[in-house]
Amino acid sequence: MATRRTFLAAGGLALASLALPAIVRGARPVEIRMLSTPRGEEAVDVGEPDGDFIVGDPGHEHIFIAGGIGVTPFRAILLDLDHRELPINATLLYANRNPDFVYKAEMDRLAGRHPRLVVRYLVSPERVTQSSIRGVSAGLAKPIFYVSGPEPFVDALGTMLTGLGVPDGQVKSDFFPGYDWS
Repeated sequence: MATRRTFLAAGGLALASLALPAIVRGARPVEIRMLSTPRGEEAVDVGEPDGDFIVGDPGHEHIFIAGGIGVTPFRAILLDLDHRELPINATLLYANRNPDFVYKAEMDRLAGRHPRLVVRYLVSPERVTQSSIRGVSAGLAKPIFYVSGPEPFVDALGTMLTGLGVPDGQVKSDFFPGYDWS
């Protein structure tokens, strides 16, 4: 019997090949590898794209908050906007346990190409806080907030944004089940 898993295509629509991010457990530190399309007789059934974790108006102010591998959908969004030569008006708060940020070179390259894209890296023990959120936007009711990462991270940030007075309609969230946040 086949095992069913949900993955996010990390490359966005602009890339011709499929790449799937996966955490390889058992090694210290935890390692993140990109899984390529299978070879030989392995098969992958792919369904239609689904979800609402997308950017509507790219000119609107967006705050992306990523915990670890939760940066993956933001990479796909940013690569897609860049490929379509659309404006990027976003701040990425990218929290990670260590300074080995996945996609850091790409994020830095995109920020260099798009003056309204700001990337802020937070290395543990530094965390996303109310202060760091307030520091990236003059008014918290204006931007659309996107939160992605392990489920406890996403839940905690959703509660924090509500406590800051961000309207529910201005928050989109996407979590990666099964990833430890401790």
